[in-house]
Amino acid sequence: MATLTVRAPTKRDRLKLRNVRQRRVALTAPWDAHIAGGSRNQGEIRTLASMLMASDVIVAAVDDELCAFAVYERGDERYRWNLSWLGAGSPRVDATSEVAIELWVALLEECVRLAGRSGARRIFAYCQPDSVEQESLRQAGFVAFTEYHVLRGSFKPGLRESIPIRAQHESDLWSIHQLYNRTTPRAVQFAEAFTSDAWTTDADGRLPFRNRGRHGFVLPTEDGIGAACHIDPGGERPIVTLLCDDQLAHVMPAIVADALELAAITGTVDIVLPAYQLDRVNPFLNFGFDARERLVGTVRHTTATVVQQPVPAEIVRFGEARSTVPATYCGAVYLDRNSAPDTRWH
Repeated sequence: MATLTVRAPTKRDRLKLRNVRQRRVALTAPWDAHIAGGSRNQGEIRTLASMLMASDVIVAAVDDELCAFAVYERGDERYRWNLSWLGAGSPRVDATSEVAIELWVALLEECVRLAGRSGARRIFAYCQPDSVEQESLRQAGFVAFTEYHVLRGSFKPGLRESIPIRAQHESDLWSIHQLYNRTTPRAVQFAEAFTSDAWTTDADGRLPFRNRGRHGFVLPTEDGIGAACHIDPGGERPIVTLLCDDQLAHVMPAIVADALELAAITGTVDIVLPAYQLDRVNPFLNFGFDARERLVGTVRHTTATVVQQPVPAEIVRFGEARSTVPATYCGAVYLDRNSAPDTRWH
């Protein structure tokens, strides 16, 4: 009987990772410009090089034949990890759908254990719907919380409608987060667990969307921030993410066009819209954008170990305990309203 082993890779294993090539799937977020913005081949080349050097890799071997891997990224102080890649197949192991699911579930369960031990609360992965990788994630306890639609295209010059947007300030973070709370379903908010720093454009900030050189633009209204547009130019194509009040949904293309012009970005871009904003896709399609990809966002909640400090308590030895001494209670008894109290012992 074949023996499946899941473990951390050795130096020799890292050299053999290039042989695991039958199935390779990216699990990164659609707003990750380094993957979503680049071509598939370029992404695999960069990922293979990082796997050879990175430490955040788990491998699976069947009878010492390296046949699967999982690449993950440790999160920041917000206690979240992100799965990056899954791979399966080797010269002697045929990674059929059933085999790939078995290998990947074992790797994912080990990743969950590692995340829990390190104190991580959530692990995120983004995959194609109705795919082998989604079934593997489901069997490993990952739950889908929404879908994301990626639209690709470009705006013609002169689209600007004088929408009064401006560059985002640090003081806007709280208002942007309130906009997120108003426009995002509660189930998605619980899964993502974002705080205000998720919208910062500071290159030194720690956030799930951040890429160096990220641009942020907002549309102020009387009630705060009505729309927020963020642009990550780090990949082959800039990635655009949006938050927008329902009352401003009809001008979303103009908001994006203005933001791109203010950021001096021309050419093709990718716009990421969640499924709960699916009604806002058509305005972009009318401007020539194409629906290019659909991804399912999944999350796995871990059971992080709680460290409790011992509380000192005084322990009384049985031999040191003293018995209580009974005492007669002395109470005051009033005979009537005008008489003095009877203070006799009872």
